[in-house]
Amino acid sequence: MTVRIGFKTSPQDVDWATVDATWRRAGELAGEPGGRFDSGWLNDHLTNMDPDAPGPSLEALTLLATLVHHVPGLMVGHAVLSNTFREPVVLAKAAVVLDHATDGHFVLGLGAGWFEGEHEPFGLELPPIGRRIDRLVSAVDTLREKK
Repeated sequence: MTVRIGFKTSPQDVDWATVDATWRRAGELAGEPGGRFDSGWLNDHLTNMDPDAPGPSLEALTLLATLVHHVPGLMVGHAVLSNTFREPVVLAKAAVVLDHATDGHFVLGLGAGWFEGEHEPFGLELPPIGRRIDRLVSAVDTLREKK
């Protein structure tokens, strides 16, 4: 049995220099004999999820695109992107770029969305769960078509 170990960083309440240095160091550790990591992950939130005073969060897709060069050969992805603020056709195009940039090592994780506190401040609808699941299924179908 093979055990795979990944690392995950959060783009909330962090500055560019810190997240860049973290991914650079993770890439160094992955490249050492007996490499420490097999994958690198980010999450996808529009805010830091503080319900009282929503704070900063770096945009997850472009952030990953700027970090992948630090971790060549590792699987990379998001755990998970929110379908409630990711237009499927635009997401498909971004996924293709990340797939090319990572030589086929990009994993597209997509969820139905859940945190109302990051939708309201931006005027984004958070439909009832049944509609969110229907939209998720539709988005997956679109993503499969546009690959």
